[in-house]
Amino acid sequence: YSQRHYEHVSSKYKELSSEFLKYRCIFIDSITVASRLCLLWAKMQPEAFSERSGKQDMRAAYGLLAQEMMAWLNQFQHIPNKNIITVGTLGQYLDDFNRSTWLPQCEGAKTASEIPGIVDEVI
Repeated sequence: YSQRHYEHVSSKYKELSSEFLKYRCIFIDSITVASRLCLLWAKMQPEAFSERSGKQDMRAAYGLLAQEMMAWLNQFQHIPNKNIITVGTLGQYLDDFNRSTWLPQCEGAKTASEIPGIVDEVI
């Protein structure tokens, strides 16, 4: 997600770059599925395995999932002059005081709880 990466992708897909400029709204369908795919990717990364035993470490995988999902969403947040609309399933959650909260259904509790801090509205 660096300037160098942006320049590489822009040079490789020049025709898409001009097509992209004519649109005001970008729809991402679905953030729920994107989080599932990201978790599959995170589970295969070296960081998701214990150094001592070599066994899968799901806490590390979920940490990597949250890190990558937030980085991905932050990229969309900073696109100038575009409306980014993400579609996903909403789930109703009750807190310890039985208060209802609606959050996007995503893999990883941290991902779902941090999304409202990045987007402007959850509808």
